[in-house]
Amino acid sequence: MSGVSSQFSIRECRGTTLLCNRAWWDQGLLHGMTTTELSFSQVSRELCAQRLCESFGADRLVLLKQVHGKAVLDLRDCLRVEDTAQFSYFSYAGEADAVVVPCRQPVKGRRFLFGVLTADCVPIILRSGSGLALIHAGWRGLAQGIIEATSQIVRDVEEGAVFACAGGDSYEVGEEVVAQIGSSAVVTRTSEPGKVFLDTGRTALRQLKGAIPHGSFVNAEICSISDLRFHSFRRDGDRAGRGVTFVCPPDA
Repeated sequence: MSGVSSQFSIRECRGTTLLCNRAWWDQGLLHGMTTTELSFSQVSRELCAQRLCESFGADRLVLLKQVHGKAVLDLRDCLRVEDTAQFSYFSYAGEADAVVVPCRQPVKGRRFLFGVLTADCVPIILRSGSGLALIHAGWRGLAQGIIEATSQIVRDVEEGAVFACAGGDSYEVGEEVVAQIGSSAVVTRTSEPGKVFLDTGRTALRQLKGAIPHGSFVNAEICSISDLRFHSFRRDGDRAGRGVTFVCPPDA
């Protein structure tokens, strides 16, 4: 599929199309980023969650109430997923922009998907010996240090993947945004005074390498604004849906 890094691939799993890390998929880790064929907007979230869960034989999709901050929710040592059943096929585990989950399903005999919602923000999955982490990082999250905050909780991160997000020559922001992010920001100049193009994916990759120098990280190199296969708020405004980047830990 054109427009996808060689380390990633577009796959279909029981009728659901996903952007996946090729090596992880081959190793048996069920994960991925959904495309525009599923729109996890407020009005369709339950229906889309049902379809995603049915594709992976899961009971529920566990999401976060994302607030563009740096809070990290650690679910490795508790069963809070059992107490969040607001809806049949999805629930919210808490208010945060990153979550750490066990390497195995937390409840024997049940299967949960854990995910973050994005429509231009950076979705990241991290793998470690002690757990799996998912990060939602908009420019505010990148500026506030959500990646470093997650790395401080998951200290044994071995590898990570950055999925489709705003970048390339499509995401124009003011220089004040870059100033808040700091030296990790990857930008190119525009012809508009005071404006630059911010590559959030490469910025996230730079922050990952800075926070976790021993880790191995890959970037899908896909701009969600210009690639119509993915949801984009910058492109579609209030009409934009949301994609889910998720992991399904192996069964307990």
